[in-house]
Amino acid sequence: MDLRALDYGTNPATAVEAGRGKPPGRVWLDAGGISDRDLGDLAVRLGLSRTALTTSLRASTGASSLAGAAYLGLRLPDDARLAVVLHGPFVLTVHGSDDLVPLAELRELLLDEARGQRVARHDGAFLVGLLLERITAQARRALEERSEDVERIEERAMSGPREDLARRALAVQRALLRVERSLFSVQRAAADLAGSEAEDIDTDAQAVLQRVTAQADELIDHAVQSRDLVQNALTVHLGVVSNQLNDTMRVLTVLTTAIFVPALIAGVYGMNFHDIPELSWPWGYPYALALMLASAVAVLWGFRRAGFWGPGSREPRA
Repeated sequence: MDLRALDYGTNPATAVEAGRGKPPGRVWLDAGGISDRDLGDLAVRLGLSRTALTTSLRASTGASSLAGAAYLGLRLPDDARLAVVLHGPFVLTVHGSDDLVPLAELRELLLDEARGQRVARHDGAFLVGLLLERITAQARRALEERSEDVERIEERAMSGPREDLARRALAVQRALLRVERSLFSVQRAAADLAGSEAEDIDTDAQAVLQRVTAQADELIDHAVQSRDLVQNALTVHLGVVSNQLNDTMRVLTVLTTAIFVPALIAGVYGMNFHDIPELSWPWGYPYALALMLASAVAVLWGFRRAGFWGPGSREPRA
């Protein structure tokens, strides 16, 4: 387990290593690469509920309060899990990865002296709100990347059969669904935290949480619309493939029928009977060939007249 502590309440530019006593002021503790055993030890050391901490990390269930601590379960756009605990003077983040993009961006903000001092004037809920904003920003970037994929899928939907198109569309849909789930967890956590701790957090923290809720709601609509566009493109593509298959079957039906009649005529004259008058005719063979050719042309002309085959063909009349 990699446990790092950052004292952002007194000197934002100073990182304090965990295990050297309790840092002064407000502290952000980040526990990365944590195992189940480490999770239990950490909960005991900080006086937290192991069950609530484990549930927040594994289930991403929004926010819950227990014994004066607020537990938030979050899911990131890349499907990583993050638990956040707001308890007294410290904010704790727990995750199974070595580091996460929103946490790295938040750490960079706190280590910036000017911006870090602005954060230091607020309580832990304000810091959590800034973290939720960075998760929302990561989701926005993921949606922008997926938007380009959606456009390419729409462009290729009208082409012929492509095995990779359906596979790519499903991959994009899964990625959009991960982003949507992340935004749902952020939206729920922000709303729950603002509601359960409304009397304890300052006005700026309330504003940040409300802004995060609004941004998450907007991005959720974007994600849903993108998934609908991908699904519509798949439906259009399947329709195009189906029409091409119908055209192919139509041509095969015409050719099969046109060949069937001459084959029937050839079968009649190929029977081993002695009393077939045409077999003794001097022009019997040309007559049979002409009859087979005429029958094939008649079948093709009939299909063409019915609009079943040829240029400008249409669905056959009932």
